[in-house]
Amino acid sequence: MRAILSFLVLSLFLCSCSNDDDASDQQRIDYNLYTNAALNIPAEDADFFLVTIAETGDQLVFEYVLDIPSDPDIADSGFRESILFEIDASTTTFEVSDEDLLTINPYYRQSCFCETVESVLIQSGTISGTRSDQNSWQIDIDVEIDLGGTLPLEKQVSGVFRQN
Repeated sequence: MRAILSFLVLSLFLCSCSNDDDASDQQRIDYNLYTNAALNIPAEDADFFLVTIAETGDQLVFEYVLDIPSDPDIADSGFRESILFEIDASTTTFEVSDEDLLTINPYYRQSCFCETVESVLIQSGTISGTRSDQNSWQIDIDVEIDLGGTLPLEKQVSGVFRQN
């Protein structure tokens, strides 16, 4: 009898909890493709190293963005991360790994209340893609990012990147 009563009380407690305000339920993931674009890569000695997308260029630029909005009840909450890279516009399929990654200028950035908020060059892993049609690509990203800590950040992303 005591076990049944404990089970009912626990069940009632769990049912009364709500996740409506859970910021993770509101996360957004975007897979963007920019044509006739290029990456704007600052000089290595820049005061703040932030890679951006130039609106003019002759490359295809891919941008993955994960955005978790701030929770008004938690100080310094919210998180945004992005991966950017570029390829030659005439390419229809590619796969680059490790030292060859440098040929596509892959950069990772996180925006949060965290130690590293500048763009970081991705130097390990594999990025591959296949053009699905004129306006979309299937892209697979499996990389390790050195943010200066003891262990690298491992990121796996797979999605259809579409032209905006």
